[in-house]
Amino acid sequence: MADGNEPTVEAGAEKDWSWRVGNPARNTDLGLLYEPGNFGDILKGTWARIISSGLQLEEGHESIVYLDPWCGAPDYPLLENTARRLEWIGRCPFIDSQRGWLEQGKVASTGTLVRETFIERGLAVELRVFDSDPQRLARWSEVPGAEALRLSSGEEALRGADADLVLVDPYDFLATWKETLPALLSLAQASTVLVYIYNRAPRGGEPVRNYDRFRRELDETGSGYVIGRVASDIVLPRAFHEMLLLAPEGVTAPLEEELGRATRQLACKMSTTGCFESGGS
Repeated sequence: MADGNEPTVEAGAEKDWSWRVGNPARNTDLGLLYEPGNFGDILKGTWARIISSGLQLEEGHESIVYLDPWCGAPDYPLLENTARRLEWIGRCPFIDSQRGWLEQGKVASTGTLVRETFIERGLAVELRVFDSDPQRLARWSEVPGAEALRLSSGEEALRGADADLVLVDPYDFLATWKETLPALLSLAQASTVLVYIYNRAPRGGEPVRNYDRFRRELDETGSGYVIGRVASDIVLPRAFHEMLLLAPEGVTAPLEEELGRATRQLACKMSTTGCFESGGS
């Protein structure tokens, strides 16, 4: 069973393409380069939920700042293919945190899930958001505590940022990692930084060489990190969805067990589906 949720464009083509579904009325609320609620969103939302639930704060800390420079919209329509995928998965932190939106026929963005998680912890949440699409960004004006940043790019938001938790989710992180990584490492000295990576290394050639260079440089910095991945598709995985966690010393260790368990659960579910079949009479 092919899941069919991989982007079908290569890096650099994003200005000329966006995700479309059969129902034209639903496309108005999408305008994305990928299907909302794909396996990458599930992994990303799972990690974000676990981190925002378990992030240790200083005693007396009553507020938190969350920075999302590629925020998208606060939520998206729940598409039929996504609904089937979530039903197939069953239970996971992502689905558990989405219940209220799923019942309304929606899928909440990662930023929305983070906000709700911190509110559940009794924290006042300040969201600093940016998106290159003005319509998606404008929707955050309806979200209490959200401030739309006046910037020219998401990368600009990373320079000199002051936030407790930062989500880095550009369309193609690996296309610009050489320019972005130094800013992320600098941020991670005081902030918890969560990075989504669409890793095309399984396609071989330059994508695998570029990914290897990225991992070598990351290792050579000596910075501690945690990384997890799942395949982009059940039958024909031509890429990996990956999450990278960078944080000050001592932050990642309390989160690793739960992050690892949730990632393995999703990866196991995907990898064993269809691994043995019987057909014919």
